[in-house]
Amino acid sequence: MAGTSPATAAVWAQFRRAFAGRKSGGAVLGRMRGVVSRSILLAAVCGAAGLAAGPPPAQTDVDSAIRRGVAWLRKEQSKNGSFGSEAGATALALLALRHPGVKASDPAAVRAARRVKRILPDGTVYGASLGILALLEQPRTRHRERIAKLVKQLVKGQCRNGQWTYAYRATARKKSGDNSNTQLAALALAAARRRGFPVPVEAFARLRGYLETSQNADGGFGYARNQRSSSYGSMTAGCAMALALSMQVVSPESDAAAHPPVRRALLRAALFDPQHAPRVDASIGRGHHHAGGALRWGSAPALVRQV
Repeated sequence: MAGTSPATAAVWAQFRRAFAGRKSGGAVLGRMRGVVSRSILLAAVCGAAGLAAGPPPAQTDVDSAIRRGVAWLRKEQSKNGSFGSEAGATALALLALRHPGVKASDPAAVRAARRVKRILPDGTVYGASLGILALLEQPRTRHRERIAKLVKQLVKGQCRNGQWTYAYRATARKKSGDNSNTQLAALALAAARRRGFPVPVEAFARLRGYLETSQNADGGFGYARNQRSSSYGSMTAGCAMALALSMQVVSPESDAAAHPPVRRALLRAALFDPQHAPRVDASIGRGHHHAGGALRWGSAPALVRQV
């Protein structure tokens, strides 16, 4: 992978190790955590493979790594279609299957989608957001009502300052939330809006206002204003994505890449090295999860290439 950026090389190195045939679970991860960790890496690699600085890795390496990842996920799926006990984990695994090209009609995808639809809504922003994204990858005529319901609940659960927090049922209209839940909600609502689901512009206007006024002086973002507020990779990448997406809705005529807060965030995100990420990013691949989301679903590869 000569010419590939250190950050991208680190993602690939961790991805290969994750699918090197070692057993998952045990005292380190546990079954569900293993599914989430490897699903994150698979989705991130599928999203970022074409965006590396310099020549990409050999296509044979890419294809081989993805095949091993898909095969591992297939083995981990339960008979009822789930990947663990939480809706978000199953939705994320479904996304990881679909992005490499597993067909929507594939039995594994069908079972996972059926399970996601059955257990959502579960009252969490993570579940609703990932559920929306996963079900949008399946035939929408089968899941349109459920997607619309999840979208409506996410909009209703937005905090007053424009963020989202963990449980939208119990804390809807809470004063503030966190940037982890916020970026996933923004991503899901933007994707749903692009597919024709009604999402009010006001939700994105509030989000944009919050992000522009809470950005750290170095251009990055932390978890929340009053908790882990220092900038780190996953939050910076995800908030850059969320800010660009909100701009595209609120000011569709504007150039998100030229907007100073977006550009500053992307420049700051480019400085983070996954090999030396803080524990909050490195624990289960969260840095790759949010960075992959920014690359795969964000304002577009063209925006990232301009940085």
